[in-house]
Amino acid sequence: METPAYTENTDYIPSFDCLYIVKIITNKFINLPPMRSHIFTKLALFIFLSFFIKAQNYFQQNVDYIIDVKLDDKNHTLTGRIQMEYTNNSPDTLREIYIHLWPNAYKNNKTQFAKQQLENGKTDFYFAKKSERGYIDSLDFHINGKKAEWTLTKDIDIALVKLPEPLLPKQKMRIETPFFVKIPKTFSRLGHEGNSYQITQWYPKPAVYDKYGWHPYPYLDQGEFYSEFGSFVVNITVPKDYVVLATGRLITESEKKWLEERKKLSEKFLKTSADSVKFPTGNNGYKTLTFKQAKVHDFAWFAAKDYYYLSDTMKLPSGRIIKVEAAFFEHGKNIWKNALKYTKLAVEEYSENVGEYPYDVVSVVQGPLGAGAGMEYPTITILDAGSSIGLKNVIIHEVGHNWFYGILANDERHFPWMDEGINSFYENKAMSIHHVQFRPIGTRMDFAAAYLQWQNTEQPVQEWAQKYSNINYGLIVYMKTSKLLKYLENYLGEETFSKAMKTYYQRWKFKHPYPEDIKKVFEEVSGEDLSWFFDDLFSSVSIPDFALKYKEGKLFAYNLSKYEKDKTAKSYVYFLDKNNKIIEKRKLENLSYNSPQEITNIPDSTYRISINPDQLIFEEECFNNDIFMRKHFKSWSKIVPGFVYRYEGTYRRVVNFAFPVIGYNYRNNFMLGAAVHYQFFPKHNFELWGMPMYSFADKKLLGMWGAKYRLWFEDIFRILQFSTTTGYFADFMHTNTKIEGFIKNTNPRWKQLHKLTLKIHNIRYTDDTLNFYEETPVQFNKPAFASVSWSYDNWQVLLPVGFKIKFGSDLTGVLRTEFSGYIKYKLRKSLDVYLNGYVGNNLAFGNASVPNYLRLTFSGYDPFGEYLLFDRYRESGRTISRQLVPNQGNFRAYINKSSKSFLTSVNSGFLLWKVFDFRYDAGLYKNDLDRKLYMEFAGSFGINIADVVGVYFPVVSSTYSNTFVKNFKELSNNITFFVSYDFNRILRFISI
Repeated sequence: METPAYTENTDYIPSFDCLYIVKIITNKFINLPPMRSHIFTKLALFIFLSFFIKAQNYFQQNVDYIIDVKLDDKNHTLTGRIQMEYTNNSPDTLREIYIHLWPNAYKNNKTQFAKQQLENGKTDFYFAKKSERGYIDSLDFHINGKKAEWTLTKDIDIALVKLPEPLLPKQKMRIETPFFVKIPKTFSRLGHEGNSYQITQWYPKPAVYDKYGWHPYPYLDQGEFYSEFGSFVVNITVPKDYVVLATGRLITESEKKWLEERKKLSEKFLKTSADSVKFPTGNNGYKTLTFKQAKVHDFAWFAAKDYYYLSDTMKLPSGRIIKVEAAFFEHGKNIWKNALKYTKLAVEEYSENVGEYPYDVVSVVQGPLGAGAGMEYPTITILDAGSSIGLKNVIIHEVGHNWFYGILANDERHFPWMDEGINSFYENKAMSIHHVQFRPIGTRMDFAAAYLQWQNTEQPVQEWAQKYSNINYGLIVYMKTSKLLKYLENYLGEETFSKAMKTYYQRWKFKHPYPEDIKKVFEEVSGEDLSWFFDDLFSSVSIPDFALKYKEGKLFAYNLSKYEKDKTAKSYVYFLDKNNKIIEKRKLENLSYNSPQEITNIPDSTYRISINPDQLIFEEECFNNDIFMRKHFKSWSKIVPGFVYRYEGTYRRVVNFAFPVIGYNYRNNFMLGAAVHYQFFPKHNFELWGMPMYSFADKKLLGMWGAKYRLWFEDIFRILQFSTTTGYFADFMHTNTKIEGFIKNTNPRWKQLHKLTLKIHNIRYTDDTLNFYEETPVQFNKPAFASVSWSYDNWQVLLPVGFKIKFGSDLTGVLRTEFSGYIKYKLRKSLDVYLNGYVGNNLAFGNASVPNYLRLTFSGYDPFGEYLLFDRYRESGRTISRQLVPNQGNFRAYINKSSKSFLTSVNSGFLLWKVFDFRYDAGLYKNDLDRKLYMEFAGSFGINIADVVGVYFPVVSSTYSNTFVKNFKELSNNITFFVSYDFNRILRFISI
């Protein structure tokens, strides 16, 4: 049976009606009477099901490798030859085979790797020189001695090789080819930095063929691998000065002796206080090292001349002795001197909690990486960490991947949670035991995960690796999976959970498990249906909302989730005493919106009862999770303070504060105050905040305050929020009330912000001495302006674009139409060119006239209190009076010209290193007196950080008498600056 290639557009589990398919085949190809057709259908169905069930029996291909490779450290190349004995253990006859050629991912900007780098905001590879890129060539596939035809697929890092003869079930074939690899600079995993080499994903490698077909995956940075098990014999030829660590056991006796000398020298150098040391060099010629390893699915090696080398042995629970190795550089020696200890700790913890380490050696090496802090390979891992605690954490995590990736070799591209998530769970367990002060991934990222849920940008745990947004890949695959597994452990109990995981390890080690396999093991061991966990929680972003309610003298537990009322969830409840000590823990079964479970037999001395107390599953509302025992049941959440931000629990509401808050403006002078904030995230509907400020000059209480109410959706809008904000500074009070709808991105990887806004402004000037043409009449107080706008920002790294269309009215007959847009293009990694545009037009109908506060300006204007202005009335000296507002004409020179009817502008320039701005502004405005168009312009250079803060020096301006600035004094008198806090602009700055 020939099976089609497994593609990323195909669901991994076939879903169909067998009888329906057989009927179609019967009726289409065999013309039988109805009765006989029915009988034939039943017979065909029996045959089909027999074949299908047989086809679904587990099988696993095997690939045994012999590789000879030589490193050229002058040209940074590899020359090699590979022999693969491929065993077809499937029930299918194979007529072709997919081969990964992953070094080709670094060949050009059209590969999937290159495209993903840009999606993730990385431009190093896109702008790399040709000499810094890599590839694999000189391939000449022969199978059983016969030349094989082959072609590259649509992805140049995957080859499709036609077999000269079909490969029948249980037969073997020998695949041979020479190969040549140009090693790229380190952009991801394979690469070099000078003469430090990270040789990974480097040789031609067959794709996995399993019960779901072929899995030919192009190389990706975000998204790892899936490979066939087998054995490796690898002969590596390098210059004699190099220290080489690799997958498996070193066989070459002469190299073992050389490493022992290196170890003694390394131990000596670790004791010296010298700033730098040098290992002996000058060994001419080459050496060939042989490494062997069975029951692995990959082979990696690392080489450098200046590696420190340490080794030791350790005893496993069975009494077996294995070797532990570490290699690192001079700059890392102070933290890497403990690397062997941390590696042993990892092997001990995982051997005890999961299953004993099966190999004879475990190695860790320091090296540059472009794909995270560390990367695992069978028996060896590469990483770099900047602190002792960080190194311990990363070593435990990466060494742990020998179990979850190495031994339990799931499809990482399709189910990253099965390696990264489970591994993070055990990493956290080890870290909490051996370094109690350190907050492991599962808890230290609560803040970020809560923000993600608050933004309603979550994705399911059960998702392709490459479909996650950059931030979701870390927060969901690693952190959320780890938290959910801890939740399952709390529900099942540590003993049952541990037994299930150890059974899973023993049953599936050196195999390719799928999610249904780990689910089946856990259900067998626990005796429970765990679909609610492995299916519902992992495949959906909908979350339960557990609650405890006292009703008619009885206590009930609920799941009040608004989204999927028909689904049940399981949880656990703690009975705690006054000292917060657990008296009893009890399971809660099948909770749903309409089926509460009564809680009875409450233990004596119970002070508090709590459901899902650890919030390992973030809920829609967590303040209904606790009941306090008094003379009767009482639901109560105490209010506690938090400095800046304190994470909430189920029984406490946190009011966060920050003190002191210092402010300044020209009218009020220096002000002192505090910020208070109720709610933020985790996900809450209601938010209330304030910032009272006291002006010592005016002896007035000033400040800002506001409220917000949010609704979350799962279709068109991801968030709909209603908010009102009032500020009172400098004899000016403003209130902005708005409704914002954030449109959901259909592709979570898109860096887009798409928003609809309805806004109403109310303004009031309380200064009865004000008489300045730029402002409104004194004692002005009314709903001044209402507007509706549509804005779109796309922050892709090469060509970010955006626009905003806005229609507004002052409710007296004046209609304002505004359009603004921008486009930026990255010419080089450090050079961006940009073009911004603006058109504003006011139309007055009937007897209406355009008020001053709706005028249009080149240097921006803020009549509605949306910006931080130090001198709203321009009454101070030159410096503060040159503060600009980055809207409307958006000039970087102060142009004292305005129009009540029409203004348009263009801003163009280039940014160096995203900070140094050289720009030219030009625009037209309609004069209010003669109704003619006039032009204004300015040329400036300055510093601009994320369009949040900037300082500019106008050297050309239409306001200068001779166009160009005359001297330094005139330049200094016209220095401008702007301040515009916008969190989304900061995100855009970081991403592009």
